[in-house]
Amino acid sequence: MVNFASVSNVLKIKSSMNQAQRTTEFAVFCIENTAARLGVSGREVFRELNRTDGINRFLFPSYPTLHTQGKDYIVDETLQYIRRHNPTFGRRKGARAGDGMNENPLINETLLQMKYGRIVSLLAETLGVDEARALDVFYNSDTYGYLSQKMFHLHNMSDAYLVDEIVLELQNKQ
Repeated sequence: MVNFASVSNVLKIKSSMNQAQRTTEFAVFCIENTAARLGVSGREVFRELNRTDGINRFLFPSYPTLHTQGKDYIVDETLQYIRRHNPTFGRRKGARAGDGMNENPLINETLLQMKYGRIVSLLAETLGVDEARALDVFYNSDTYGYLSQKMFHLHNMSDAYLVDEIVLELQNKQ
């Protein structure tokens, strides 16, 4: 028997995300899964997409259609966009094949990507910038580097704590 109270609670939680948060989480999903397939960092994929304004011209506008597709199709489409602008991107000697899932089986990659999306949305709100700018700040921060390398157990810290760390980084760079 279906417990409608629990279904109702899930629907309330899901509907609390606004469109910008959904598209940001989707962009992170695309970036991180494309990076995993190529065996490169998310930062490299972000920079390549950012170089051609692919976040605003491809990922965000493609959300309504692509988010209903499977991971492989989404990654294929993301790679196709990138390679239209840079045919050799990700085709380096020594690049790992496969899905690139991390070495620590206790860290769930999907949950980590969702965390990245929440951090970017909170960062946008905190800094008063749009989601694309917040993605730029996030992917170019040392904190992202530590998170993606699973260093210092940062994945266990709250989203707010990690946003504060990124803000402190920005302040220290000024």
